Amino acid sequence: MLATHEALVSLDPDLLADWHISIDELIDTSVACGSFSASTSWSALARQYRLEPSGDTRWWRVMTREDVEPLSLGEINRGASDQIAFHRLIRRGRPVYVDQPEWEQARLAGQRVSWWSLWTVAELFGCASITLASSSFSSSLMGMAHQHLHGEAIRFREERVGMDQLRARPLVRLHYYTRHRGSTTWWQTHEGSRCLVQISRHLEQIAFAGYWSCNSTTQLAFLHRLRGRWCEPKLSGTNRLRDNAACAYIYSSKAQASDAPILELLGLDRAAVTRAREHEDVFQFVMRGALRDPSYDGEYDVYLYSEDQALALQRSLMASGITDRVETIAVEEAGILSVVRPEARSPSTKASRDERTVQERRADEREAERLRGKGRRASAKALRVAAGTARGPGRPKKVIAAAYGPDECQR
Repeated sequence: MLATHEALVSLDPDLLADWHISIDELIDTSVACGSFSASTSWSALARQYRLEPSGDTRWWRVMTREDVEPLSLGEINRGASDQIAFHRLIRRGRPVYVDQPEWEQARLAGQRVSWWSLWTVAELFGCASITLASSSFSSSLMGMAHQHLHGEAIRFREERVGMDQLRARPLVRLHYYTRHRGSTTWWQTHEGSRCLVQISRHLEQIAFAGYWSCNSTTQLAFLHRLRGRWCEPKLSGTNRLRDNAACAYIYSSKAQASDAPILELLGLDRAAVTRAREHEDVFQFVMRGALRDPSYDGEYDVYLYSEDQALALQRSLMASGITDRVETIAVEEAGILSVVRPEARSPSTKASRDERTVQERRADEREAERLRGKGRRASAKALRVAAGTARGPGRPKKVIAAAYGPDECQR
């Protein structure tokens, strides 16, 4: 029986008892996390899901309410964009955890709900055997999640497939344009976007005709300039590009603020995420071309954004036995090798979660309002004193009012 990754991780493990399971490539959604604002949607979340303690005081498990109709895919897709992945994973039956003990806590201004979900082969322990065919498993987020959660409970027996196969020795040239690292945030700046335009101009001038890709947010810098074949940024398993002897991949997939839950949970730093995502994506993309053919002994040109990507790819190609003839070449013609990217500000630390209960927070809000009222009255009194209209201390003097008729009033 054949199934997609999504179907596999959604199946009831009892259905797979005694099956032999083979998984091709890493499961991208095995490690998922994010954050979203629920200051206006907390009540809808509370109606849909209940929160249960997980055993870790930092995280609570999200459970669907049995007496509520589950959200449909249409309803999920029409909702807040930063909550779509969250709802989809719950709908599939995946365990999802949040850093809030109750949804009403998310009402606090500026508060964001952080969440994560991990899937490991431990879900399949009732099956007869598990075989995973993948490159760089141990350095992937999926591999690191297994090591963190299960340690010695799951032991992997690694088999290097194809290393004894006789391969030709193609010459691979890795061209790079900058010595600074790229990112989608940097490319949105004036100077960062100029770097992309210079790269696209250079590829146009050399009549680049291989397959290529980039981040979706940067496509406008390259569309209608390149004659080559555009592909999705994430490629794995396909053989349809083997007739190409060149590729261009102007791409970034670094750690984002939304990755904070996974960084904290797995004890990772941002560099580890870059290696697990970006460098692996680069290797997979490059290996879709002529290098996929063990008998290919020609030349292969790869165009990357930065020097660090070229060096990481060089190490991967040589370590995996693809070829030992790998050159790195700085592209001076594009004119951006000397561009220095401003030092990135240290990522702000995650705001500490409000540990107060809803009742305690309401009491604190009432006290804060009392103090604000006291301050407003003091300010008003100071203004009356300055204007000379403030009365002195003690009881006000009595005023004796006399009754007058209309004639006396006119006088």
